[in-house]
Amino acid sequence: MMSENAQFCPQCGISLATASICPKCHWDPTQSHATPDADTNGSLVYGSGTWLKLEKPIGLLWPWLWRVTAAIVVVIWIFSLVRLFQFSFWNFIQFLLTTGAVMLFGLFYSRYANVMNQKEYNFLANDVFVVGNLRFPKILVIALGINLGLYLWGGLLILIPVVLFVIFSPIKIQWKVGKVVENEPKLPAPQAPVSPPSPDAET
Repeated sequence: MMSENAQFCPQCGISLATASICPKCHWDPTQSHATPDADTNGSLVYGSGTWLKLEKPIGLLWPWLWRVTAAIVVVIWIFSLVRLFQFSFWNFIQFLLTTGAVMLFGLFYSRYANVMNQKEYNFLANDVFVVGNLRFPKILVIALGINLGLYLWGGLLILIPVVLFVIFSPIKIQWKVGKVVENEPKLPAPQAPVSPPSPDAET
């Protein structure tokens, strides 16, 4: 699964642009691929030993972490709404930030509610915002935005696992955009076979 706004190879991170097959590692999205965390023998292919220890508890806790965060979002938004009537400029700014956090959490839920426990690591590593020549994982940016709007603590339950994923990712995260491929590589046109001259032509 690739980014909706920019297509990147989940294996090497190169920007594919209009290409459907990666010209660098020849990854083909139409073909079936092994899971990113294990090969046919069940041994680790990508990732670190640290992630092996974190993967199970994060996967089990993930549905509860975002549910608790949803409750925190509602409580803090109501709190900021009540404080808005105190007619303080800071309270107004905080209400705007909290409202933004509510919107970001809605986006976060719609995209990432089940990604950790379902091990959708290719999607997480390649679902990115592109700024110039840099790529930033969307899940990290959105989680930071949520925490910023919730008094810098309300989103920690989802931000901490996201940061751990980025640091110990089982899929190598490409932070820079590779060489852009404008078109799919074209194979040379097949040459028509050259028939040998007939004996009559020689005479």
